[in-house]
Amino acid sequence: MSLAKGIPVVNEIKNTKQLEDFVHKQLEELNVSRVQAGHAVDHLMLPVVHGFAGRRSEQERQDIPSVVVTDLVAELKLLSPENSKKFERLFTVLKEEIAPVLERQERAKAAAIGVLPSFKGYGATVELRAVLNSKFHFGDIADEYEPEIGNVVPVASVVLRMTGGPPERFFFQADEDDLLTLIESLKATLKDMQKLARQVAFAAPK
Repeated sequence: MSLAKGIPVVNEIKNTKQLEDFVHKQLEELNVSRVQAGHAVDHLMLPVVHGFAGRRSEQERQDIPSVVVTDLVAELKLLSPENSKKFERLFTVLKEEIAPVLERQERAKAAAIGVLPSFKGYGATVELRAVLNSKFHFGDIADEYEPEIGNVVPVASVVLRMTGGPPERFFFQADEDDLLTLIESLKATLKDMQKLARQVAFAAPK
């Protein structure tokens, strides 16, 4: 059941490092391989729990685990009778414990996204650009022009990827001071969000 109860945790993980750490810990505790865990979660538990969570038909959402297992054993012959109780217990956990959590998570994500494009990803390259002391002017003879590099400056080219558009990708460039200003502004915004979350008390219905 540990894999089943880990589904909501994985659903909330934001980056690859957190995901790898969580998966590694679960595999060690359960003594199973990544392939075995992947098959169990991706091909069995997720389709079932999403049905119970209402992503599919209302009929699937209201299905009773014992009836589902009976169909798998008697009608479809996908399970042997001796395994029926194991799967009934699993499906019960997926419906009664995991599906409600996923539903709350999905509602929270939908509320956070709203109707505007949302942040999806970030990319950047850094390059050095030359500061030229000499400039070529209109009317000068190119063969007589001798470039002179006085200095170099670092510049970052940044792309922000969005969930929708237009535009789905937004590009801009920034020097070191610009990036420091952006970083400090984002840190301040994060503090604003955290302060608001702590300040507003909300009692969720049971």
